[in-house]
Amino acid sequence: MESALGFDCPNQNDDERPVTEAIQLTCARDSTAIFRTTFLAASKAARAAGHCGGTDTLCGRSALRSAAAISGIAETGVFLRVFCHGKTKCCQKNPDTEEIECKCSPKDLIELKRSDKSDRIQCARFSGSSVKLMGSAALAAGEAEGQCKFSKTAESSCQTMPGAVFAGLGFFIENAARASRDCPPKPVPLSAEERKKDIILGPSDPTQFYQCGQNTHRLGSSLDVAARGIAGAVVNCPYGDLDRVTKPIKSMRRFFTP
Repeated sequence: MESALGFDCPNQNDDERPVTEAIQLTCARDSTAIFRTTFLAASKAARAAGHCGGTDTLCGRSALRSAAAISGIAETGVFLRVFCHGKTKCCQKNPDTEEIECKCSPKDLIELKRSDKSDRIQCARFSGSSVKLMGSAALAAGEAEGQCKFSKTAESSCQTMPGAVFAGLGFFIENAARASRDCPPKPVPLSAEERKKDIILGPSDPTQFYQCGQNTHRLGSSLDVAARGIAGAVVNCPYGDLDRVTKPIKSMRRFFTP
């Protein structure tokens, strides 16, 4: 909220700064993030009230989680707008000067291709995140319906499973893209000075190994969620109003973040 009000969103006292698309997108990112994190905080408060008061507040918690995931879908839309684009041309119009500027040397073309590749990876990452959040919203909404009715039937458990499958598959796409970005080695630097550093430090940042390991772990977690969702649907969906065979699948924290 501080970032949106103080820096990113246009206001009446900021007449000198033109309202560009970049400013509008940053403002939209902050605004949707405010709603997402507020709903998540409210879900934690609802659960705390249940623990502290000895009452069942799972219905409210799940409904708020679903709202948080829906807000997250809007937030990822901003990132999709930024990163999902066609090939960047070496001659582009400068929006500030209204003039065509060209950077078409061999080095410039290589840098543009590397930048486009990085953006494609980010586009795939946030596309997967969008699918994950859609599945998480459906999963939490299905949980809320069963919890609000105090239903523990196979049908109430069944209706949460398709959302879990989509959430798991979206999480897999997201982390496959993250792994392609974070796992070593890095591309060879174009400048001679940076290449000299690589001779001493090596071509890969040590933090990349940690991030690569995290992404690989999450790939396994995502497939686990998707597989349990499919299995849960198979064993619960045919039995309608009978007692459920398995409980709804629990959602991890990362299933509610872009």
